[in-house]
Amino acid sequence: GSVGWCGVVAVQAGAWAASSAAVPVPVVVRIEPGPAGADLKAVTVRIAYPKGRVTLPGTGADPDVKARVTLVPPDEGKDDLLVVNHQPDDAVLRLVYLRQPPAESPPISAGALFRITFDAVGDASVPELSCQVDGASNRDGRTLDGVTCSVAVSKP
Repeated sequence: GSVGWCGVVAVQAGAWAASSAAVPVPVVVRIEPGPAGADLKAVTVRIAYPKGRVTLPGTGADPDVKARVTLVPPDEGKDDLLVVNHQPDDAVLRLVYLRQPPAESPPISAGALFRITFDAVGDASVPELSCQVDGASNRDGRTLDGVTCSVAVSKP
């Protein structure tokens, strides 16, 4: 009867309240070119995050996912290519960044490159995130070794 119906309404209202009050968790991804130095023009990084601690809206390259990833500084490389791919089932966000045009553009330098805004799930304690470089290349597309990345929660 009406008791079950009221229970459903309470659950839906509670879920809406929780999702509308998501606590942002801003993180910064830093790149260290290593021996590649001044020749780094493209990088692919994989950010792994703990399921149940943080999340991102959307999947794949949805506009909701893209809206959560910005370059640092935001106006850096207006012609550059940034591809995002969110895989929530695997709790992974992949970012592919390419300087455009590769021959004339400045190299990717050491330091902060991406800012990502996750949503906290449950408690708002600092989540354990990891970053791995899946690929890096120079202006000719040759693979570069020794490029690393790190990720850390930052101030908004």
